[in-house]
Amino acid sequence: MGEHTITKLIVKSIRMIGIKRECLFKEFPTALLAARAELYDKYDSNGATELIFYVMTDEKLHPERQEVFYLGMESNGDDSIPEGMEYNQIENQSFVMTTHKGVITDIWKGYQKINEYMKKNEWIEDRTSYVVELYDERSNTNSSDSEVEIYIPVKTSK
Repeated sequence: MGEHTITKLIVKSIRMIGIKRECLFKEFPTALLAARAELYDKYDSNGATELIFYVMTDEKLHPERQEVFYLGMESNGDDSIPEGMEYNQIENQSFVMTTHKGVITDIWKGYQKINEYMKKNEWIEDRTSYVVELYDERSNTNSSDSEVEIYIPVKTSK
């Protein structure tokens, strides 16, 4: 069964070189696989951490919702940007983060944990930023031992 580490507030900067994609929510798994194949074809990752930035929306989750996401590799900002890819950064953003432990199909439990923590602290999402998922050497989407870091941007001032 999936577990979570401590859910906490952090301030973090994240930079990536990646590919922008748009799709319907119901098409996301297929769009993600295609973006991943293109990413690894265009960019020599050298074991870099994989990131997904999700554009936030006010629309409730449903199969026909339009999704916009960036799939890429963590960057220090000095990398050259291959054709068809773009540089994206989040600077000094407040996030509530947790680490989802378990199979990827249960990742919603990590989001639920973050949302409960945000509600308890009366924080709201910062929709001017991105939701981030971080996949590194701990991540194996088919394993019950897999770990994925989840970051939801927040506004902490009431």
